[in-house]
Amino acid sequence: ILSGIHFENSATCALDSYRMSVRKSNTLNINSEFTIPAEMIKIFKKIKSTANVEIALSKNYVKLKCGNISIIGKILEGEFVNYKALIPSEFRTTISLNKTELFNVLKSYKDVRAVKLGIEKNTLITTANIEKVEKNRWFDKNKSNSKNNYRIIATIEDKFKCHLKGEELNIAFNALYLKEAIAMLDKEECKIKFNSCVTPAIISEEVEEGERIEIINPTRRY
Repeated sequence: ILSGIHFENSATCALDSYRMSVRKSNTLNINSEFTIPAEMIKIFKKIKSTANVEIALSKNYVKLKCGNISIIGKILEGEFVNYKALIPSEFRTTISLNKTELFNVLKSYKDVRAVKLGIEKNTLITTANIEKVEKNRWFDKNKSNSKNNYRIIATIEDKFKCHLKGEELNIAFNALYLKEAIAMLDKEECKIKFNSCVTPAIISEEVEEGERIEIINPTRRY
């Protein structure tokens, strides 16, 4: 059930082991709680229509109807995680910075697994290690594979202006997950909230139709 998309009143939630997305909508009115397979939404997104969506429920099935097209899927059995409890209400560190600047730098980090954020008073420092693994020319079958490869590591560092509210912090994230979360934002001002270097970061913004919330777990591998 945790691989599905959860609907609860005016909100939807999707998650995996590393990140969680929550969408709150002023126009979504469902007096129920259910979870559908993610594949249903992938199919639904291919419908090119501006018609309103009707959601119909039975005991075991849900129907999404848009215009003259209907998609029917089975409701997933089980209890979805209490995702609301995973969203803190208070934070020890909050930074505000330009979304486009941060996204463009993350986009330029090729072959990077993790990116470290160093948060100071007026500066955000991003640090990334680029690794290149090549086969050693003097390959010896009697040696372990770990000795037959070598790594060339380059470190890239970028600095941004930011406004810090709270404590300074050093934290690292999966570079792809952080980039995808930033890409979801519409506004140029990006706010990221933290509590510690081992607890999830919250990226959220209020939009016309409601609110977007992205939660990313930090990584200790850096």
